[in-house]
Amino acid sequence: MIPWVLGGAGTIAVVSRVVLVAPELPSSGAERQLIDSAFAGAGRTPVDLQLRGYLWLTRGLDRYDSVLLAARELSIVATIVVVLSVVALVRARPAATGVAVAVLACGGPIIAVLTPIGPGVLAAAWTTLALALLTSGRQVLVALGVVAALFAVLTSPFLLVPLVVLVAVRVPYLAVVLAVLAFALQTLLVARVPVEAELPLTHRVVLLATAFTVAVPALWRRETRLFAVLTLVVAVQCVWLRGDVLLPTLAALSAVVLAGLVEALRPAAVLAAVAAVAGVVVLPPGGRWHDEPAVAAWLAENTPPEATFTAPAGLWSELAHAGLGQRVRRDAPATFDVVAGTGPGTAVARFGEYGVWRPDRPSTEDALQRVDAGAQLAANPRLAITDDVRRALRRGEVDLRAMTLLAGLAGQHQVVVTDARVTEPERGLGTPRRELVLSAVDGHEVGSSRVLQTWLGAQRPPYAPSSTRITPTGAVVTWLVQEGS
Repeated sequence: MIPWVLGGAGTIAVVSRVVLVAPELPSSGAERQLIDSAFAGAGRTPVDLQLRGYLWLTRGLDRYDSVLLAARELSIVATIVVVLSVVALVRARPAATGVAVAVLACGGPIIAVLTPIGPGVLAAAWTTLALALLTSGRQVLVALGVVAALFAVLTSPFLLVPLVVLVAVRVPYLAVVLAVLAFALQTLLVARVPVEAELPLTHRVVLLATAFTVAVPALWRRETRLFAVLTLVVAVQCVWLRGDVLLPTLAALSAVVLAGLVEALRPAAVLAAVAAVAGVVVLPPGGRWHDEPAVAAWLAENTPPEATFTAPAGLWSELAHAGLGQRVRRDAPATFDVVAGTGPGTAVARFGEYGVWRPDRPSTEDALQRVDAGAQLAANPRLAITDDVRRALRRGEVDLRAMTLLAGLAGQHQVVVTDARVTEPERGLGTPRRELVLSAVDGHEVGSSRVLQTWLGAQRPPYAPSSTRITPTGAVVTWLVQEGS
C-alpha cells in the first residue's frame, strides 16, 4: 500500500511541475511545426495522428485559448503514464518507489524533457508502459505490452536499436549479428530521421551523467542488469544523436535503475540524493515566451478585416484557432508580418519574442500632416487637454483620424480629452496614438452626450472608429491600426 501511496504522491508532484512549466517553457521549432501540422490535419506521422486524435477526443481546443497548451496537455497525460509505469517497474518496494518518484519529481532537466509535446515524451510513455506490461508475468498484459512496444517504435524509430540489443542479451549466440544490426540501424536512422537539440547543454549533461553513473554499477546485479543495459544503450544513442528525442525515455529508465540499486546498495541512496539535488539546482528554462494567444487577440481586435498576415510555425495554428486562418499567408506578401525577433519595415506591436511588423516605412508626409494638425489642435481654446496630450499633439504623435474627430467636435463644442494612447503592445514603438479618452462634451458626461454619439455615428471609413466604450473615466474611442500610418 505504501509504495502506491508514494507513487500517487510522486505522480501528483511530477504532473504539477509539468503543469507549472508548460506555459513558460520555450517551444522548439519541431514542436511548433508539429502543432501546426496537427491543427491543420495535414500530418500523417504517428506523432501527428496521436496528437490529432487526443485533441479531437478531449475537445482540447475548446478548453484552451492556446493551441500550444492544449497540445501540451497530451504531454501531461504521457507524464502520468511514465510515472505510474516506473512505479510498477520497481515492484512495489517502498524505498525504491520513493527514490524513483523523488528523482522524477525533483529533476529540473527531467521536467524540461517531459513538458514539450513530441515524439520524445510520447515514446517514453509507450516504452515504460510496454516494459511494465511485459514484465508483469500475465499473458494478457504481456500481449498488451507487445502492442505498446510497437507504438513506441512507431513513435520514435530510434527505439528499434535498444530492442535489438535487448534480444541480443536474451539470445547470446546471436549477439554479434544483432550488435552489427543495431549499429547499422542507428547509422541509418541518424541519416534519415531528423532530430533537434533544444535542451540546454547543462540539462543534457545532468541527464547523461546520471544515466551512466547509475547504469554502470547496476550491470553487476542480475535484478537490474536488463534495465541497466537498456539505459546505457539509450544513453549512447543520445550522445550519438546529439538530439533530445530519447532523453525522456533515458530519464525514466535511469529512475528505474537507480531505484533498483537502492534495494541492494545503501550507498546508492546517497547517489539518489545527489541526483535529486542536481535536478533541483538545474531548473527548466523559462520566461514569458508563449504570447501566441495575445498576438492572435491583438490582431483580431486592432487590424482591419481585410488585413492579411504572414506567420511563422507555431503561430499559424494560434491565429487559425482565433478565427484568423483565412487571413494568414505562409509566404505571400501580406499587410503585416508577424515574426520572432526583428522583421523588415516598421514595428507596430511587440509580444515577448514576437513582433508585428508593417512592411513599409512610415510616410514622412503623414508625419508632417500630424505635426501641423496637432499644433493647431493644441492651441484650440475649446479643447481641454492634459499636458501629455498637448505634447503628443504638438509632436505629431496622435493619429490623423483621431485628430479629425477632435477638430470637428472642437469647432462647435467644448471637449475634455483626458488621454490619447496606444495599446500596451504598441508602447515605445512610435506608432501614432489611435485611442482617445473623452470625459465631457459641453460640460456633460459623455455617457449622456448626444453630441458625441451624433458625431461618432456620422463618421465614415477610414475616419470611423472601430469601437467606442463608455467607462468610468470617459468614452474610449479607438481606431484600427492603419496601413502606412
